[in-house]
Amino acid sequence: MSLFAKLSTILLVFVIALSAGCSGEAATVPFKKGGPPPPAGCLERYNKDETATTLGKHAYSLRHGSRAARVFSVYRPAHGGHLCFVVYADVESDREYGTLGQFSFGSQWLLMTEYAVQSEKERLAIQRTGAERANAKLNSDGTLSAF
Repeated sequence: MSLFAKLSTILLVFVIALSAGCSGEAATVPFKKGGPPPPAGCLERYNKDETATTLGKHAYSLRHGSRAARVFSVYRPAHGGHLCFVVYADVESDREYGTLGQFSFGSQWLLMTEYAVQSEKERLAIQRTGAERANAKLNSDGTLSAF
């Protein structure tokens, strides 16, 4: 990914955080551990990517209070094979609920809203799994580790 693309994505995350407004609550989001362990390849890819961990730091911040995520992969041949998803634990009252996650596409991470085959209803259902079936710990530096 070019430096311009990385900076653009980081700027986009920052602008979304400012313009959409977060809940502003300092409490951490409750979550339940569940589901299969996160795919090791997805964790490795995520933790090595500065753009991905920047959104992780945003989710961890006091504005969101996320401390967990659901990490999973889906097979989509039309999209290049296995895609990794990271969906952070969030509360429904958060203005960013339904968008607080990302997926890998090739060598880059994109916001969950950019995954074109999802309807808003599907994104909300996927977002809910971040708190209901969390399989990874979100660290303060934005990285993820398996529970």
